[in-house]
Amino acid sequence: MIKDGIDYLFHYTTIEKLALILKNQTIRLNALCNMDDLQEGRSKDLRNIGRFFFVSSWTDEEDESIPMWNMYTTMDAGVRIGLPKNPFLRHQTKIDDLKKVFTSSIKVEGEGIQNLDTFLNLTDLIHKGVYSIQAWNGDILRQVNYTNEKDLLEPQIVSIEGDKISFNTTNIGKYKNTYWDFQKEWRYMMIFLPLSITDNPMAMNEQFNTIVNRMANDMQSAPFDYYDLSLSPDALKSLIITPSPKMTPGNRILLDSLTKQFNPNTKIIESALNGLI
Repeated sequence: MIKDGIDYLFHYTTIEKLALILKNQTIRLNALCNMDDLQEGRSKDLRNIGRFFFVSSWTDEEDESIPMWNMYTTMDAGVRIGLPKNPFLRHQTKIDDLKKVFTSSIKVEGEGIQNLDTFLNLTDLIHKGVYSIQAWNGDILRQVNYTNEKDLLEPQIVSIEGDKISFNTTNIGKYKNTYWDFQKEWRYMMIFLPLSITDNPMAMNEQFNTIVNRMANDMQSAPFDYYDLSLSPDALKSLIITPSPKMTPGNRILLDSLTKQFNPNTKIIESALNGLI
């Protein structure tokens, strides 16, 4: 049974990837263009826009799915992990570190404030020349909607009015073809752009326009291939794992050893499909 008052999402994966999740205490977000749905990450005007969107796919379907077991892991060496929604660790970004990055003074309301509560380490991103709008509040959980409307599946991204370029990514990663409806997918999604943050708005706007033009000509690469988000200790205490329904004895030993070593609080729930398939 799921704990009362906690909403869980589930992710099917292999024991090998589970080992990395437990050891590193992270969840990996991969580029949208590398997902199994080849229609994802497309738009009418920008090729390969999906390389700048990073996602981790989950489902809210509490009952086990035979198609998901077969598509995303194996019946003899797979696991389904369950974690509370938004299980990620937040960061304390030091104001003094931000002041070293920006040449102009940073004003913070309130006396004695030394840190900013942020979703990502802002100074680390700034030093790497990377920008993410979700770095502040971490509002990254999205429910996927299923549709056959091509304008939603392949939306228009860029609009130009005079010398002003607008960049609307609202529908990227939000819609999938109805063929995928069985997944009941939720996803954690972030946008990362190779944009250097400065205290000069005009310079940033010029830099942004250059990046969009490079995207339009398929000349702009993503800042990295994947991004790992740290899990919070409280979320790890609520971790639930379901072994695949035909897990071999050897793989079960590996699973038990992994959880004992890296996360003893893990609750293991046997598959409801044991003996049925």
